[in-house]
Amino acid sequence: MGLMAVEEQQRHRQMMAVAPPKKGLSKRFVVTSIIILLVLNLGVIGWFYFKIKASAESATTSSENATTFSSLTTAKLPDEDVAGQDLAGLEKYKGAVRTFYEKDLNSIILEYKINASPSLILNFYKSELTSQNWILQNSKTDYVLFVKEKAKIEILTLENKTDKITTFKIIFTPSQ
Repeated sequence: MGLMAVEEQQRHRQMMAVAPPKKGLSKRFVVTSIIILLVLNLGVIGWFYFKIKASAESATTSSENATTFSSLTTAKLPDEDVAGQDLAGLEKYKGAVRTFYEKDLNSIILEYKINASPSLILNFYKSELTSQNWILQNSKTDYVLFVKEKAKIEILTLENKTDKITTFKIIFTPSQ
């Protein structure tokens, strides 16, 4: 055989030779597999996180609504008036409970709670006081001021929207 034939044979063997199989997996394959598994795990963990968060927010909202509903249905007025006395000659709004009384040399302050709207309370006292010759000097949706000679009566109202109980304050200042 000639030198050419030997070289051609070697070239043919090199072309036909298959690289021996590598033992174990390639580093690239292992790293890629780990990255894919991490991404999938993060996706699953993220999904569970948002599901749990949404569930917790729903439970919180439900409990807030339950509290609001509960307070609407269980709102209760005090059982009895605190110590003190109502203004002489002025009828107390029916069903109102006196929750505060203070008297000094310059004024008498009374506070009541009732399950009624501010407009009903103010209209009641407007009628009551005008029938006793008090003059309405100022009127707003939550406030009235009456005067008679130099004495004055102010009535302020504040409605609690949650439990529908109105607190109203009567301030009587006698003529000096």
